[in-house]
Amino acid sequence: MSGRCYIVANMLPPHFGWHTRAPSLRAEQLAAQARTVFDDVRYLIFQERHNLLKSQQGFCVLTTAKPDTVVLRRDGFEAFVNRIPKATFVFSQADFVDEARLAAGAHTIVYDILAPKALELEVAGAGIVDVRRYERHHARMIDVSARVFVNGRKSQRLFAGDLAEADHCLNPFAPSPSRDVDTAPRTHVMFGGEPQRWTDSAPMFDAMASFLAGDPQTPAFMISATPTDTQAVSRAHSALWLLPNVTAMWNLSPLNYGEALARSVGFVDWTPLNRERAYATSTRVLQAVSAGVPVLHQAGTGLDEFWDAFPGKALEGPITPDAIGAFVRDARAGAFTENVAKAQEAMRLIGEDGTVFAGLA
Repeated sequence: MSGRCYIVANMLPPHFGWHTRAPSLRAEQLAAQARTVFDDVRYLIFQERHNLLKSQQGFCVLTTAKPDTVVLRRDGFEAFVNRIPKATFVFSQADFVDEARLAAGAHTIVYDILAPKALELEVAGAGIVDVRRYERHHARMIDVSARVFVNGRKSQRLFAGDLAEADHCLNPFAPSPSRDVDTAPRTHVMFGGEPQRWTDSAPMFDAMASFLAGDPQTPAFMISATPTDTQAVSRAHSALWLLPNVTAMWNLSPLNYGEALARSVGFVDWTPLNRERAYATSTRVLQAVSAGVPVLHQAGTGLDEFWDAFPGKALEGPITPDAIGAFVRDARAGAFTENVAKAQEAMRLIGEDGTVFAGLA
């Protein structure tokens, strides 16, 4: 092994908190893969992002105490890349295209396409100017990169034209389970997660409220901040808060989130399909599967092609209380155990596969 690799993190790596944010978990995966090729792997977080996140969650102040983490002002990046020996810089998404161009002259650039963000912006209601700007950033990232990673076969096909002349490879999102979590009886159903502007959570919350109200013997973990987006979500969310068999939690540490997953018999993650959702690789689903938890998800997302057999139930059509009940009964009976174990192993192998970095050190 030789050389140094910097993983430019959009969000804080998960050992700093908020274990359900996809960019931070992707940074952890990329760092683990890079360590099989490079002898020195570090996270790089820009000071402006760090300050924003620190204001949201106090425990982020420990970031600067991590020996493998560099916190750097964006306006100091050019001086930084000009004074260090040649290194490899990995950027997830095209958020830092200017920084990638500054580094490209003297260093090796890797562009990691975690999700089709232009579609996210479009579905979230962004203006055409913002969507086109991101598409230009995406094209510039490909131009300056020595290699491009793509998360998922559906996205690989979506970007096939963009990547026709680029060195690119499939590198599926495979978060690792939380470590040092004690085993426990699996009693709860877990649902919820980080809300997104481009998804409609109301149907899932409505169905969960009806199911749990009608089955008071089933305990549940609701991982959700108080919603502010729609009245429909707020009404269902309020009803769930009042149910005695629902434990509402939010802003969990990685260890706490892992402990909740270890006590869960199944995970429910469902939102209506849209253009972006057709390529989505839900962080919540992937974390649940990595922790050995079967999932109830909608068919038609980017996860359809992640595994040989789906580790749970890919639901055709709308989510209903009856569909949730049937999934929970099957999960308790162990109907998904074999498929979950196979999916876990497949994700473990991906997370340890450093061949995606071969030849870049």
